[in-house]
Amino acid sequence: MKIIKLILLVIVTNLFFVSCSSDSDNGSGGDGNNNNFVVTMNILVDGESFALRTVEGNNESNPTGGEFGVNYQLLYGFFDNNLTSRIPIENKVVEILLAVPKENIISGEHLFGSSIAVDGFFAKMKIKVNNVSEVVNTTSGKVNIISYNTTTNLLHGTFEITTNNGTSVSHQVTGSFDYKIVE
Repeated sequence: MKIIKLILLVIVTNLFFVSCSSDSDNGSGGDGNNNNFVVTMNILVDGESFALRTVEGNNESNPTGGEFGVNYQLLYGFFDNNLTSRIPIENKVVEILLAVPKENIISGEHLFGSSIAVDGFFAKMKIKVNNVSEVVNTTSGKVNIISYNTTTNLLHGTFEITTNNGTSVSHQVTGSFDYKIVE
């Protein structure tokens, strides 16, 4: 059953990438900041889908590891409907941060718990609605590395995150990612 879900997620994600890339590559209409970016992650949060991008608009990882430290590649993606919607009903910002160990990028499933382990994979999410941050703690999850090409440094995979708000489950997140690992 999990394999079927994963296959369906990959198919839907690939279709989404095709539809998003034609919109973002045409460069027509709107302002340049909104139309010229690469979708690096597609996520589903409690049934709502989001296309995430990096701050720079490219598909490159952050080799400094960000808040996870220098032993990790940071795969960061964000969605801000103020940037993509003319008149948002509510301002929503969603951020995903994936920690990928620099020395351990191997294909397969990598499980994680509520905190990052040495040389382990990890993921967390941040959400703001109308400039108010939600309490979002990672409970558990997994990162599945589907492929990593050491020649091109292209990394492709999927992930799942379960979060809590301090007392109960608050979000179920599934997603896929495509990044170029920067050394």
